Amino acid sequence: TTCSPATPRAARRPESVRRRKEERQKAIERERRNRMLLRIGAIAVGALLLAIVAIPIVNRFLGPDVSADVTTYFGADDFVGNHPGNVTEILYEQVPPVGGPHNAIWQNCGFYDEYIFNWHGVHSLEHGAVWLTYDPNLPEEDKDKLREIADQSYVLVSPYPGLDAPVVGSVWGKQIKFDSVDTDRINAFISEYKRNPNNTPEPNAVCWGGTSLTTDQEP
Repeated sequence: TTCSPATPRAARRPESVRRRKEERQKAIERERRNRMLLRIGAIAVGALLLAIVAIPIVNRFLGPDVSADVTTYFGADDFVGNHPGNVTEILYEQVPPVGGPHNAIWQNCGFYDEYIFNWHGVHSLEHGAVWLTYDPNLPEEDKDKLREIADQSYVLVSPYPGLDAPVVGSVWGKQIKFDSVDTDRINAFISEYKRNPNNTPEPNAVCWGGTSLTTDQEP
């Protein structure tokens, strides 16, 4: 019986070298692919974060500029912390009021279809809220638009008698009149002035946990 001679080690060496090269090349390709995936993932996350930051800024600049129509009465440092106890009557120079002495309890933000007391609403302004007061005789479809606008933080909406505009927007020391329920202009005002430290005495205070008291008494 004859046996095939064993393959000499020197003859087997080129094959093993080739396999090691292939394995090494595959490892390099895997590493390159993983680095590429990580780079793509990092770019995607960065783009997402940039969009989250940039979109509100872009919308702010692309939206209508309402600042020219805003009247300034006083600054963020005026009347701050002026809480004359559980008052039952405070008269304000501006109607609706834009700040001044107020009750120690603020009005919870949200939509109201009944009157609220001025001195509670003013305290909400001190906390950085935007107070939208509307003509009680507005059509229901306009009230529904305001109700949707109020479905965000730090926005207080309530009826107010005797307005010389359908809607009046107020923040601490500033006010604007809207000749219609123009949601773009109203939202631009909210975006610009809500909790803005330049017109908010207490920008870190809350607009909930206060009172939701309403009244049939006209402000």
